Amino acid sequence: MGDCLYAVGGEGKHPKATSMCFLSDMEVLSLKDNPKVWMTSKVTLPEPRVAMGCASEGRCLYLFGGFDGEHYLSSCLVCDPQALSGDNVFKTLPPLSAPRAHPATLVSYPDSHLLWFVRAAAQQYCTQ
Repeated sequence: MGDCLYAVGGEGKHPKATSMCFLSDMEVLSLKDNPKVWMTSKVTLPEPRVAMGCASEGRCLYLFGGFDGEHYLSSCLVCDPQALSGDNVFKTLPPLSAPRAHPATLVSYPDSHLLWFVRAAAQQYCTQ
């Protein structure tokens, strides 16, 4: 988005954790700075989330679905990653019709203001 790349949430080993866990942080890489170093953003997700779809439109970053370690999610969030940290950084959008995770693609077309959430496993396919 602009001159930056964003890594949001995911599964990994937090520096303060002793084992793998689901993350709620956001890292930013400025493509115009040298040296190129990932920096931890002040913005964090409301809850840990992995396997979500992400897209950008304008200054906003959109997150769709995912998995929080216990449940597949239908929630959708939007934020301005350049905003200051705080409780209202993420705004809630209407939820997806079914909980989904692992999207193949989430694309934004310039100037169309349309976001496409394409081919994700719905919850009914993930439980047996």
